[in-house]
Amino acid sequence: MDFVYEETIFIEVFLDEQRTDGKHWVAYDAAQPRLAKNDLICFSAIYDAKQYCFENSIGDEQFVYCTIDKMLQALDSAVKNVFRKNRNH
Repeated sequence: MDFVYEETIFIEVFLDEQRTDGKHWVAYDAAQPRLAKNDLICFSAIYDAKQYCFENSIGDEQFVYCTIDKMLQALDSAVKNVFRKNRNH
């Protein structure tokens, strides 16, 4: 899972807001090379996330889901990797 670096803070704020609103699951198109805020769809129930992924996985699009917490961990890891790469150059 990779992210559009310029949008990482927007993604983090968005996911925090969604979690505050009672949503725990996030779906996205795994075929996207880099995720932006508008690529994420949040749900309160796992059933809704699964159904969304099933209904929208057509053609080249392959929707998957995970917890918002897992997405935030991946986002944090991606940002740390960018800083590490920039520091080494």
